[in-house]
Amino acid sequence: LLPGARLRRPGPVRLLRLGFDLLSLVEASDRGAALPAPVARESWVAVARTHYRVRLHRLAPWQFAWLEALGSEGRDVQEAAGAGARACGGEAGRMLADLAMCLPAAGAAGLVTTA
Repeated sequence: LLPGARLRRPGPVRLLRLGFDLLSLVEASDRGAALPAPVARESWVAVARTHYRVRLHRLAPWQFAWLEALGSEGRDVQEAAGAGARACGGEAGRMLADLAMCLPAAGAAGLVTTA
């Protein structure tokens, strides 16, 4: 998270902003349970491939905004935090603090890599 550090969203990662909770449907299907009726509510999902497996990741609105601002070409982490904060109505400092906690997991999930 140092100034000048550049990250990017890998090309295969797709960000989805949906009007229903897709992950609940997928999780129920994976368990072999009856599929619930989709609930109308906004949800943010990242689709990423790691180790040859496609996985869905539930995102908070600020995570979605930051990944979207980061882009696949790459961007300075702090610049993307400022753009993401403006997009979701948050504060860049708060977003950077939250990123410090979740960035290692995002890297392991294949959502971000070095630019």
